[in-house]
Amino acid sequence: YAAPAFQPEELLNLVTKECKSCLREITDPAELPCSHIFCTHCILEWANQQCKICKEEFPEDYKPTASEATR
Repeated sequence: YAAPAFQPEELLNLVTKECKSCLREITDPAELPCSHIFCTHCILEWANQQCKICKEEFPEDYKPTASEATR
């Protein structure tokens, strides 16, 4: 089993547990298709449907899932 490949800012995210959208401690973490992690409520509030870090778009009907990194 290979460990997930995290970008340096993602590792920092996991250590600090800071959401890069609301800049608070991540609550109810969810992972986007691009593997970036944010608060579920932050993802659901975004009108432009794209990751705040890498700008990868995700479908309008995307349902955030619990992050593997937080289990």
